[in-house]
Amino acid sequence: MIYITGDTHAEFNRFNITNFPEQKEMTKDDYVIICGDFGGIWDTPEESGTVREWHGGKVHEIRPSEHKCK
Repeated sequence: MIYITGDTHAEFNRFNITNFPEQKEMTKDDYVIICGDFGGIWDTPEESGTVREWHGGKVHEIRPSEHKCK
């Protein structure tokens, strides 16, 4: 499944279990795409992200996924 949201304005409560219960069943085959200013990495400047190719476009990978697939 692909989930898309707009600019978060660093209000990450939209991703808590109450507001986004679908995440309980998410796997590595699912994606959350944030369109706009994510703002989540600015509190940790040492993690600026790596630009890489993904599905024909460019993305910033903040860190590799450590989540294990179900």
